[in-house]
Amino acid sequence: MILDDAIAASVQLRVKLRKAAVARARLDAESIARDDCCPFGHWLRGEAQAKYGRLPALSECREAHAALHREAGAIARLIRDRRFEEAEAALDGEAFAEASNHAIAAIHGLRQALAAAPARKAG
Repeated sequence: MILDDAIAASVQLRVKLRKAAVARARLDAESIARDDCCPFGHWLRGEAQAKYGRLPALSECREAHAALHREAGAIARLIRDRRFEEAEAALDGEAFAEASNHAIAAIHGLRQALAAAPARKAG
């Protein structure tokens, strides 16, 4: 299910950024910073908005997802700019942890809201 994949991707984002910092790899920081460049972001803005746009949990999830991408993008820019120690510190920092935890909690909240509310047909 898309929500399970989104939770896994949120966890993997930290791993991806950490590996890039350790390997001194290049990342596309601007794409990472955008919340519409991943499958979950596409789903949130497309199908989910059409079917569940009336649910407050969807708005909360979109906001939390966007905040996580902003934090990840800031770290990716540090890596891109070869500021690896700062990037690793940011990965261990409160802002990224808070954004990640909030995004995962919002996904769980959306899952609960979707279970309680039937989908509305688009059109």
